[in-house]
Amino acid sequence: MVTGLILALATAQSANLEVMSTGAMPVIGGYKPQRLQLVAEKPKSLKSAPTFTAPMYGVMEFGKAGSTKKFIVAVDGGKLYVDANANGNLKDDPANEWKGVAYKGSDQKDYVRMAGGFSLVHPQLKKPLHMGAYLFDANDAGRAQLKNVLLYYTDYALTGTLAFGASSHKVMFVDWNAKGDFAGEGVQLLIDRDDNSKYDGRFEYYDVTQPFNIGGTTYVLDAKDIGRSKVGLNTSTKFVAEVPAPPNLAVGQKVIPFEADTTDGARVSFPTSYKGKIVMVDFWATWCGPCIAELPNVTKAYEMYHDRGFEILGISLDQAEKLDVLNKFCGDNKMPWRQVYDGKFWEARIAKMYGIQAIPAVLLVDGDTGVILADASTMRGETIFKTVDAALTKKFGTK
Repeated sequence: MVTGLILALATAQSANLEVMSTGAMPVIGGYKPQRLQLVAEKPKSLKSAPTFTAPMYGVMEFGKAGSTKKFIVAVDGGKLYVDANANGNLKDDPANEWKGVAYKGSDQKDYVRMAGGFSLVHPQLKKPLHMGAYLFDANDAGRAQLKNVLLYYTDYALTGTLAFGASSHKVMFVDWNAKGDFAGEGVQLLIDRDDNSKYDGRFEYYDVTQPFNIGGTTYVLDAKDIGRSKVGLNTSTKFVAEVPAPPNLAVGQKVIPFEADTTDGARVSFPTSYKGKIVMVDFWATWCGPCIAELPNVTKAYEMYHDRGFEILGISLDQAEKLDVLNKFCGDNKMPWRQVYDGKFWEARIAKMYGIQAIPAVLLVDGDTGVILADASTMRGETIFKTVDAALTKKFGTK
């Protein structure tokens, strides 16, 4: 726990935090999916349920460590049921968002992925906290390892304002592991250091269990009351170096150059290997549901604009020993562009260099100048076509 790490000179402040019950994921800009295995065996804690046909069950523990509650989840007949109040009754809970989304598997067959979300009433905060969720088709052999696995992620946060010396900044506490314990492992404090109303994973994310430096002063968090929406910020006797702000990767700025080996044995120097091109750098993974959801638009854009000078460079965040999986996926899904893969998952070298905290993450770059032309805000969904077309037209003129 955080309290065991504190070496404090004085408590700088104790601040109240507001509960952001839903809508945090778009603000954060991504998520990290957690897994809940669903089984046919009925949980012993289930007291009452609708008339089911062929239900699959799972049980989640949620809340402050040492004071969690168990929440039953059931999937049956295309419906999602969640014991939101942890009373063992699946009949008295709010309806959940849950609908089918068609997708093509690696075998090019048509499947349906269920997607939506649900809320759990936090045992200490006494408020419903929302999570996004999705479930791949159980018949999809290409995702056999995810058969009957509910993937879910945090869509909630705690927000507020903290003073760091003479400066005050907006902050968010993000529970990436969706456990409901804002003081433990997997929780990060996001500090809007440049006050631009965005949280940049390269230099504005901090582990709540570790000391951190802002403006030359080392701080630690006293989060023993965070389960009641309070947090203490302390100055520390321990010094750690301040994380320097990396180059600004906003639209109009230049990308960070790098060299890397691609899966086809080539060596690329980015962005110089793409002179005379407009290139999209795509941080993604074969296990990433939203990445796969974006893929039809990405492949279509490549087909439409490749002959005009549009290229893509994939940066895979797939795990170790998954090169064959990556190559097969790219082949099956008509992705002929080059991929950089080192098997280090979230610690992938280029992803760390760019401060990638969530995927999909994309940048559209001029290969001649290295200038960033667009980011995910205009490169997701069908807006990708308009954005790429405009960039190519500006650089090369009309087709």
